[in-house]
Amino acid sequence: MANRDLANGFEAVGTLSGAKLPGPTAFNSAGGQTWKVGAVARLVSGQAVNPTTTAGSLLGVVAPQQGIGRLGSTCIASATTNQDVMIYAGDDIVFQGQSSGTATSVMVGLLCDWVGAAGAQEVATATSTESVFCVRELVVGPTESRGVQAIGANSLVRFTIAKCQVGAHPDSTT
Repeated sequence: MANRDLANGFEAVGTLSGAKLPGPTAFNSAGGQTWKVGAVARLVSGQAVNPTTTAGSLLGVVAPQQGIGRLGSTCIASATTNQDVMIYAGDDIVFQGQSSGTATSVMVGLLCDWVGAAGAQEVATATSTESVFCVRELVVGPTESRGVQAIGANSLVRFTIAKCQVGAHPDSTT
């Protein structure tokens, strides 16, 4: 059975260290940003922005907020300058998302990129131009939201942000 093609962003699923998943942190948004649950974010001049795929580092992933929790859904339509946006940020957080290509077990441990517009982003396991993600594992077997997963096209992968703008604690910006 083939994996469902459901590119809708990323979700925080745990930590690399095994510690309890920390809650999201509020960051000031740049004005005019549209935020979608599960979209990647970047910190520029102290404000969270929607990055381009050529961003050399990332802040984290937009968390559910304002009563909107479904991946890919708009949670803030047009942020005002310094409006809070809740983001899972930290290099210890493990995220899960769909692979844009055919994932194989040899990808575990490799650095890769991301592709797609906010709300439809995927892990670009075939490219490593910016190398912002590190694949940690492939999801195989039954899942709650996507049925049984197999290695191959549209696989779910778990990853960390290899080039994260914050360490394990959001106050330690780099």
